[in-house]
Amino acid sequence: MTELLTAASLAKLNVAKHEYARHEVLPGILHLGIGGFHRAHQAAYTEAVLADGDLRWGILGASLRSTSMRNRLAPQDFLYTLAIKGQADTSYQVIGAIKSIYALSAQRDQIIDATAAPETKIITLTITEKGYCLDSKGELDLEHPDIHHDLANPNEPISMPGLLALGLRQRLAAGTGPLSILSCDNLASNGEASRRAVMTM
Repeated sequence: MTELLTAASLAKLNVAKHEYARHEVLPGILHLGIGGFHRAHQAAYTEAVLADGDLRWGILGASLRSTSMRNRLAPQDFLYTLAIKGQADTSYQVIGAIKSIYALSAQRDQIIDATAAPETKIITLTITEKGYCLDSKGELDLEHPDIHHDLANPNEPISMPGLLALGLRQRLAAGTGPLSILSCDNLASNGEASRRAVMTM
C-alpha cells in the first residue's frame, strides 16, 4: 500500500524536498485560482525563494469555484510533488510553499481575512478570462449574474471583483498598508483589467 504524502511521511521519500522550517513560513501571498499552472510554475518559483531562506512568501491558495483542490491537498498537508520532464529523464520535487487552500464556498471569511492581513503583500490571480466578469469592451459586466449577486450581497461575494473589493475595504479599514495585485492570466492589459473591475465594484 502506498503511503500518503504528508509532513510526517516526507522524510522517507527519496526526492528533492524543502529543508526550511515550514511552520515558520509566513503567508505573504494570496493566490486566487490555484490550479495546475500555478502549482507547476509560480509555486515552484516561490519554493526556490523559501529554500533560499526568505520565509516571508508562503502561499495561501483560494479556489473560487470548487472545493476539489482543497479536498485533494488537505490530507497531504498541502504538499505535492512536481515532476519536471526533460529529454533524458524526469526529476521530482516536493513543493511546500502552499500553507493552505481555501474554498470560497466554505471559507470566504478566511479569504477576506487573508486579503486584509498585514503579512499578505501580494495577491496573484490565475482565474481565466471569464473570472474577471468583463463585457466585450473590457469593462465590468454589470449584467453578469455573479456581479448582480455581489452588488446585492456585498458581504457575501462570489466573484473575483466582489471578493477583492470587500477584502481591500477591510484592509483599508484595518490600516494594514498597500499590497500588489498581479494578474497572471492570458488577458490583454490584465493589470488594468483587474484594477478596472475591482474599482468599479
